[in-house]
Amino acid sequence: MSGLFAIGAWGRPLARAWLPSLLAGLLLGCAPPAGHELQPGRYRATVAFPGNREVPFALEVTREGPKVRVAVGEGDTRAALALAPSPAGQLAGSTAGGVRIVANIAGDRLKGSCTLAGADGRPMTLPFEAERGQAPRFYRQPLTDNADFSGRWALTLTDDRGGVTRAVAILDQSFERVTGRVEGPGAAPIALVGEARDEELRLGRFDGTVAVLVHVHVGRHGELLGELWSTREGHRRVAAVRAAPSAAPTGP
Repeated sequence: MSGLFAIGAWGRPLARAWLPSLLAGLLLGCAPPAGHELQPGRYRATVAFPGNREVPFALEVTREGPKVRVAVGEGDTRAALALAPSPAGQLAGSTAGGVRIVANIAGDRLKGSCTLAGADGRPMTLPFEAERGQAPRFYRQPLTDNADFSGRWALTLTDDRGGVTRAVAILDQSFERVTGRVEGPGAAPIALVGEARDEELRLGRFDGTVAVLVHVHVGRHGELLGELWSTREGHRRVAAVRAAPSAAPTGP
């Protein structure tokens, strides 16, 4: 007899010897390679504006039986990432705000791209990375002795064409941790979170819709000087001086 169940020299069907190995090989071929499964836990994720200017944010992966859930941001900025079918070893998903993330999985790390709506309405793609077990901070080693950035600041924002916008930033600070919001004329306040390091301040936001980064330093006369990047508004130069408690943003 020949075929699948041919009899071997010892009178046993050959299929008994190699059929289990064949089935195991088929099953392994359907599973992601070792180290290429999305691991549950909290990740430090970043998107980066040109010049490797990173905006860190939290990415959380949870498993409920066979279901995997992914969320980006935290608190009021938290947004679910709806997963899409993707090849083994890859994460792909989108938020309700139109952000799409595609990344390769390598152990505790993710690396790929994040596409958001740009300032001109066209899609803007930024590098995306994430590492499990790391806190979503700008600096891995914080300092506790830093300049005082708390209070109200009158902002002058200048775009690359010379257009000027006025705004007010209200900041709270506890050691290196800084939170606050920016209020502009006719616009909803934008909440930001970040860290001070010596005389530098970095603030960011990633909420599944927009990415924002502010990087300023203390100038010679106590003013703040630096830059702002936003996927929605583009690039701005920033100059800020301390404002009176009742100061409110005026027009351009």
